[in-house]
Amino acid sequence: LAAGRFDDALVAAERALVAEPRHPQALWNRALILGQGMGLPLGAAAAFEAVAELGEPGWSDEARTRAAALRARATAH
Repeated sequence: LAAGRFDDALVAAERALVAEPRHPQALWNRALILGQGMGLPLGAAAAFEAVAELGEPGWSDEARTRAAALRARATAH
C-alpha cells in the first residue's frame, strides 16, 4: 500500500480477509486501497462501514466519518 502497488496490496488484504473476515486492519487497508488507490469511493465506503460495525474504540468512529464523507462525495458527482 505504502509503495503504491495497489493491486498487490488489495490481493494481500483480500487474503487476510479470507483467513479472518473481521480483521480490522485488513478491512481498513482494503478501504484505503479502494478509495485512494483505485478511485472506488463506494467500495471504500462499504469497507469503512464494515470496520465501523466491529465496534473497535477509535476505529469505528473514524471509519463512520470516512464512509459518510466518501458517500457524500460520490453522490455529489
